[in-house]
Amino acid sequence: MLMRISLLLCLSLVLSFVEPASSYAAKPKTTTSRTKKKKVADEAPASKGPISTDYARMFEYARELLPRPEVKKFLKQVFKDELVISEELQQKYHFPEKETEMAENQFILLLQENPRLWKLLDQYVQEIDSGKEGTAKQEARHKEWRAKFKEVIDDSMLERFKKHNDPTEAVPLVTADGSPAYSNLKLHVDHKRVQDGNTIPPEDLRQIWVDFINGATKEWAMNVYDFDLQVLADAMIAKAKEGIPGRVGIDAKVIEARPEVKAIFEQLKATKNIQAFAVDAVGLNHQKIVTRDWSIPEKASVLLSSGNATQSCVGPEGDMVAFDNRPKESVPNANHMITMDSYVMANLLNHELTKVLDMGLRGNGFPLAGSYRLPGPVKNGKPTSIVITFSPHGAIGNVNNDLIAKLITDSRGPIRMLQFAFSSKGVEDALLERAQADVAAGHEFDFQSVGDTPFAMRDWSTFLSMSGYGLEVDGKSHKYYELKDSPWVKALGKNGIAKLREGIRVAPPYYGTHHWADPSGQDHEVTSKIHHKVLVVPGVEPDHSDGAAILGTSHNFSENALHNNEQLMIIYDGEIAQQAMGMFEGLRVESKRSVVETAERRNSFAGDSDDGAKELQLKPDARAKTIEASVVGRSKAARARKIDDPKSCVEELSAR
Repeated sequence: MLMRISLLLCLSLVLSFVEPASSYAAKPKTTTSRTKKKKVADEAPASKGPISTDYARMFEYARELLPRPEVKKFLKQVFKDELVISEELQQKYHFPEKETEMAENQFILLLQENPRLWKLLDQYVQEIDSGKEGTAKQEARHKEWRAKFKEVIDDSMLERFKKHNDPTEAVPLVTADGSPAYSNLKLHVDHKRVQDGNTIPPEDLRQIWVDFINGATKEWAMNVYDFDLQVLADAMIAKAKEGIPGRVGIDAKVIEARPEVKAIFEQLKATKNIQAFAVDAVGLNHQKIVTRDWSIPEKASVLLSSGNATQSCVGPEGDMVAFDNRPKESVPNANHMITMDSYVMANLLNHELTKVLDMGLRGNGFPLAGSYRLPGPVKNGKPTSIVITFSPHGAIGNVNNDLIAKLITDSRGPIRMLQFAFSSKGVEDALLERAQADVAAGHEFDFQSVGDTPFAMRDWSTFLSMSGYGLEVDGKSHKYYELKDSPWVKALGKNGIAKLREGIRVAPPYYGTHHWADPSGQDHEVTSKIHHKVLVVPGVEPDHSDGAAILGTSHNFSENALHNNEQLMIIYDGEIAQQAMGMFEGLRVESKRSVVETAERRNSFAGDSDDGAKELQLKPDARAKTIEASVVGRSKAARARKIDDPKSCVEELSAR
């Protein structure tokens, strides 16, 4: 009882610091009146257990309060001693600060445990939003509530809160009856997989995306970086004409850079029942998520993708979609999707999209996210679950350190990786720590990867540094060289580093940039990439011994990704992890060269066909301008031939 009273006073005091809604520029555009929302919320089914599972309502409270600077500041002051990260965790996960603000997931936890206080909380919000008193009266009320709060707070309440302050632990989002929070989870891949000696053919990710929109019965919402699929736009427009509303966000910079994307954006914007948003993110608006029917528990579903809604990313024909006799190199970027049925996840994604689209939050305007865990079904006597977070301010502020590195250090056995852009020092440090621990225990450090060739060979590439190599670029010359003091060579020794180098590979030869002459003799540039952001570990401590995989993620393992709008998801499920291992194996068996072999080849061959010499002669700014000019030029050529834009590479400008 004391905990509930204390929380009430805490939340009441928070509200007393909140400015009237009329002065809050980021208030959701689609929010209805508080009276109407309160009526709907009161009619929602009550939780059967000790905590509430009305996540739609809890997420609404979080959106309304946590983005406000005065609320974040107040919570940090009140829980100052409890929002301290231990020295052990600081050192282990490289947290830059001892103190952290209250994360959104912690706020949700407080609301979960105290649902009886919500009606009173509604009254306080309504009172604050309509308050007209002057500064003196406001300050008097603030002082009164501060005094009341201090009277009831005690050590037991603080200790209980402190138990939930491990920044590496996700807050559970459970169902009312204790059943799994998701079902029908599926991994879809657009290139062949090798599973138990059998080859599984590629799937049509474009059609899966279209079918997902077609399946909406009440509502849908989507946010993507890039969007040039007319067939997908047509499906959205058809749904809107049926009276099923939707919201869609596209990165504002891509809309301006690519005429094809702008044309689709204008179509959607002009359609009744569709709200189209040009998302102006601080970094990239890089999410690739869709949610539908989140207000219908039995129909709610989600789709999370590594690829954009473009022909190049998910169209099975690749760049040369207009030609029947296209070359074998005309394939989509190597991508995958995760789909599942989940009322909880659908509401969580709608919550995130409301912040991005309707509220227009950007950069530091996002609250610290924390992370959430959704329990799944028990398989082979072992639990399964999903952990998910969103950037910017994902997890405890650095997704690379807080979630990816933690997964690596908590794992055992082989590690497999498929990466578009890999530059995170935190992730590399975690891999090195695993390598040192394996060697000390008398085990082999078993790491294999396939990376996108151009990015795997850049001077900032972690694949390059893990191989014990560096790159020197001096004007028009470039040279790969062995690092004198490589920690990897030191940790693994001669035999160990040789095996590691063999396992760090670049893309199969049909991925990359190729030239092809059509039947009329016209030359075309055909491009495809390894676009996955995947990590697979078959063994995870302490409970999920069957393995885990980072899938359905937009977040490259890079430093710049921390500042983008991103989603990152870890699936703790041995069956799914094995499917992801098969996805990796499908690319590895066709990958002909390691990073070291590619480096040595480039050193000896001036005109490498796999994006080597010419791109490395350019300074970073010049490379960026060249890529962007290439995108625009190829778009114009594609329009002249009346085919889809062959490739959007704008993403490359900020990938690392």
